[in-house]
Amino acid sequence: MNEHYQFPKSVWAILSLLLAFAATAHADLRTSAAYTVSTDTTDAGGGRATSAAYTNDGSVGGIVGISTVASPAETVKHGYIGQLYEVTGHELSAASLNVNEAATVQLSAAQVLDDESILTVPVTSVTWSVMAGSFSGISASGLATAETVYEDTIATAQGMYAGDTATLDFTVLDTIADNFGSYASDGIGDDWQNQFFGLDNPDAGPSKDPDGDGDNNLYEYHARLLPNDPTRFPDITLVPDATQGDALLTLSLGKVGVTYTIGYKDSLLDVSWTTLTDIVGSDGILDFTDEAASGLRKFYIVTPTRTP
Repeated sequence: MNEHYQFPKSVWAILSLLLAFAATAHADLRTSAAYTVSTDTTDAGGGRATSAAYTNDGSVGGIVGISTVASPAETVKHGYIGQLYEVTGHELSAASLNVNEAATVQLSAAQVLDDESILTVPVTSVTWSVMAGSFSGISASGLATAETVYEDTIATAQGMYAGDTATLDFTVLDTIADNFGSYASDGIGDDWQNQFFGLDNPDAGPSKDPDGDGDNNLYEYHARLLPNDPTRFPDITLVPDATQGDALLTLSLGKVGVTYTIGYKDSLLDVSWTTLTDIVGSDGILDFTDEAASGLRKFYIVTPTRTP
């Protein structure tokens, strides 16, 4: 005997409702006098529907990629309503890693996330300090001030935030040659004085002659000579030529990076020297002929001037 199972009427009602929803889940083209709705398709979040009267963008776009903003600096995943992340580190930055002596530079800080994106940290929330080098201090707002230096010097800033510590190295540039400590404004480059005499040495003064060779430090600085070597000094000779009426001056220790000004006076009683010429230096012996000597008595002076 054949048996048949009869669904209750309530079950048929539910099945009919489900089939109705299934039939309309991907509707066909719908039109009227006022609008047209395109056939539904499955994409990242919908599609565009248009008519003569309107355009509707239903898509939120693809959920991929990285978005960045220059100011304030942000790097995040785009397309997400929310973002889960883990902080993996902390980093400092600045517009330039070179700062002139006695000038300031603004520091910034950011958290580094596990996907290498970053989140900017308010500078006032960071604990700033000078780790090493030629910064005189860093303000609570992350403004670092460089010290006066006698040569280009490294300075390291440190920032602490949420238990993480980061550092950033800068170069403090020696932009003023003669402004350091006790050697400031004495006519000699601070780097030269520190190189040969160290810090705050009275023997480094411009009028001192620590090697006793007859030339003071100011002269030896401009002549690019060694202030602590009495065997290294320029020897100037004068050979007059009575028949030609001229005179040959010879400088035994010329240097590259020095301009030699040759001057003269007819009498030592004269107040000032008259310039004959300037000679651009080279390493070795330098000669100059005064063709206007004319057999007359003349006194000569050679003044070196250091050039960059």
